Amino acid sequence: MADVEKTVLVSFKYGTPKPLNFRETMGTDWLDADLQARTAMNINVYEYDTEKYESKDSLVAALKNCMYDMIDKCLKKMSEGSVVRGETQKRLAREIEKELSDLGVTAEADVFSFALTADSESLYKDMRDQIFNGAYVDRTDRPCKDYLEKFKPDCVLQGDPGRMNNPFLMNTQRYEYCIECGTKREENANFCTKCGYKFPV
Repeated sequence: MADVEKTVLVSFKYGTPKPLNFRETMGTDWLDADLQARTAMNINVYEYDTEKYESKDSLVAALKNCMYDMIDKCLKKMSEGSVVRGETQKRLAREIEKELSDLGVTAEADVFSFALTADSESLYKDMRDQIFNGAYVDRTDRPCKDYLEKFKPDCVLQGDPGRMNNPFLMNTQRYEYCIECGTKREENANFCTKCGYKFPV
């Protein structure tokens, strides 16, 4: 039996008016940091409690009024003993859908943007570098080598690493790991095969 196509009753976009705070543990108990990010999404509503919400307009108004706190709650839940920066947009979307369901709303969330603030992006990169550079230190509380693959520096020079600082060869550098989910980039791919992130030209 073919799936019945769902009808979208109302659709709206939402972008956080100010950065959200969340904790990134990188999956370890020895290195963590508080980061900030902005996010934007599209919400498609398929069903809602008509006794709770008088109209589509009142539904949208009510949801927009609580979206920031809802997203904040979802990020804090994702931060509990887990890595946030790994398929973040998809995972955040699923958490938001669960929260909406608790409010009597059946909806689909499409989180199309999740961007760290400039300061947090710099701090996050430093954290990744510290983890990766310390991978071979003999400490039992460090994550295993395979786990560290996703935290390699974003831009890795193909070929001779000695060329990295040569200004005439900078165009030979390319992102070899997705900065959104950490998946290794396939040869000549413009988009990440796992999360769809578009690699910078």
